[in-house]
Amino acid sequence: TYVVDDNAKTGTIPGNFKPALTPLLGRATGSVQVDLSGLGIGEHSIKFFPSKINGAAPTEKDEESLVFYLVDESKLTQKYVPLFEGFTASTCGPCATANSYFNPVLAQLQSAGAINVIKYQMYFPGNGDPYHIEGNTTRMLYYDEIFGWDGYWSVPTPIYNGMDNIMDWDAQYWSDITSLLKTSATEDHQKKSIMDIDFKSAEIDASGQLSLEIEITSHLQMTGNVHAVVVEKTTTGNRRTNGEREFHNVAMAFATDAIGKKTTFEADKKERFRYSISMARTNVEELFDLQVVCFVQDPESGYIFQSASTLKSGIVANENEVMGDVRVYPNPASEFVNITNLEGADVEIFDLTGRRVYANSKVEGDLEIALASFANGTYVVRLTKDGQSAHRKLMVVR
Repeated sequence: TYVVDDNAKTGTIPGNFKPALTPLLGRATGSVQVDLSGLGIGEHSIKFFPSKINGAAPTEKDEESLVFYLVDESKLTQKYVPLFEGFTASTCGPCATANSYFNPVLAQLQSAGAINVIKYQMYFPGNGDPYHIEGNTTRMLYYDEIFGWDGYWSVPTPIYNGMDNIMDWDAQYWSDITSLLKTSATEDHQKKSIMDIDFKSAEIDASGQLSLEIEITSHLQMTGNVHAVVVEKTTTGNRRTNGEREFHNVAMAFATDAIGKKTTFEADKKERFRYSISMARTNVEELFDLQVVCFVQDPESGYIFQSASTLKSGIVANENEVMGDVRVYPNPASEFVNITNLEGADVEIFDLTGRRVYANSKVEGDLEIALASFANGTYVVRLTKDGQSAHRKLMVVR
């Protein structure tokens, strides 16, 4: 513990202490340098509090604790990937302006693997965004506690790494804010993460059932909340009054609740998380445009220990190699679609609401399907043989 006294020039702190104190308006400010070599690997904290204020003992408790972690850098393998969480709405005029600046920068950072992005569409102003889901409000309530908004919410509210409300950054123009965002994310991505997150599988079937298996390894013994959020990379069906024609990285479902699954990690021990999520009754427009963002968050401070996504690996249709020779063509199709090499398979076609629009059993050889009754859009072809299923994507465009 370092005891700060505005009339003192010395203090006590474990390890080497090099005081640099400057009295300023009745407060002591400055810096200390601490030798941490005697501390072990893991979580530690430093507590600061005044012993005297203007020569008198403080009348109220006034202290600050800072948590830090010591790690064995030789065990760190993954680069750190920060997380951008945005609260926005298609009825919010300033959101359209903010997104016009944020979206290109975020897309550039995402393509470099330097950031993950989740947009929580909100129910205000006015009638709000039709793609608002209950978990979005829970996330806003969580950050209300972190930042002390006292229930006065607004959009757009972009949060960087669970710790910074970007609107509070020292910048006058949106271009300055996005420049700071790009710099911060790029610099943070150069660091090594104390936690590894790996998607072992991410598969979706024709009924919209999404199955996930995620492996997380912390290189420290610690506690964090594990989140897995399903987002759609591009949506258009939630257009409203602010002039935006499309929206990006829109939250569609939470694998756990929106607070996450509290988990105690043992150092260097792999933990597996398995989730099964039905996307059939969500706002999803395109099953094959989904992405999953997994992150681990400190419940107290909001800090994101690490984030990862399926942007690189993708969510795949739950295909089986037993029917790897089956072809679906032309694709996109307009009047007819051909499915070849079926060899006794059952054929079903579903739209993205999960409604079956075509079925044919025990088809030998090739099949030609007329599409006159099919609306434009994306469909999933399910092929079943000997108890095993495979799926193919079909686009109908006229």
